[in-house]
Amino acid sequence: MLKKLHASHRQLEASAKRLSSLIDAALPDAEAVQAARWDIGTRILQHMALEDRHLLANLAKDKRPAVAALARKYQTEFAGHVASYAEHAKMWTAERVAADWDGYRTMTREQLHLLLARIQQVETELFP
Repeated sequence: MLKKLHASHRQLEASAKRLSSLIDAALPDAEAVQAARWDIGTRILQHMALEDRHLLANLAKDKRPAVAALARKYQTEFAGHVASYAEHAKMWTAERVAADWDGYRTMTREQLHLLLARIQQVETELFP
């Protein structure tokens, strides 16, 4: 399972890199941005479900109190991260992205930074 989660992280990082390169452009490529948004959103939801169901749920039941507490902490944080990304995706419709490209770019960079930091944190603190 850990290999699958690591592979999923690499896919998320690749999706984040693709979206990041698109938002570096001065003007949006609407079709490419929408495709990249769909890709990363789908990957985030699939990954979070996998991680929660197969890793965090099991660790939350661990007999070692510190391990169980860490898993519950991650479950709570992840719920907030998923909600934040869902709100971001809902707020930034294709029309709004086109109308406020600079605002979208700024907020998307924040979301991507959060995602990449979360991946690093999980691999450093939780996977071991």
